[in-house]
Amino acid sequence: MPDGKDVNALRALNLVCGVLESQRSDPLCAVCAGFFKTASFAREKFSSISKRPEAISGEMKTMTGRIESILSSLSADEGQGIKQKKAGACRMPEGVCLTKSAIALFEKATS
Repeated sequence: MPDGKDVNALRALNLVCGVLESQRSDPLCAVCAGFFKTASFAREKFSSISKRPEAISGEMKTMTGRIESILSSLSADEGQGIKQKKAGACRMPEGVCLTKSAIALFEKATS
């Protein structure tokens, strides 16, 4: 069984991937630099966790499969995207990014 920190990391990463999966159908988020930054962050964290097989045990395998499936379905075009806030296209309040907020939640859940 993975330790609590690994379980929390996988659960939080599952949430990050859920946000990415949801927001890829959003016409503004899907082409935003913040979306690509969040996808890259998720790939990096998943790669780090998956290098340690003991971190992924029976109860976490289904979730891990979902994470892997979502990440593999996303474009890997790091550095691409439009900075929607700077372009004036994003209507979210200053300091709010739907996809990047998932990174903050991951970091809080794993600290």
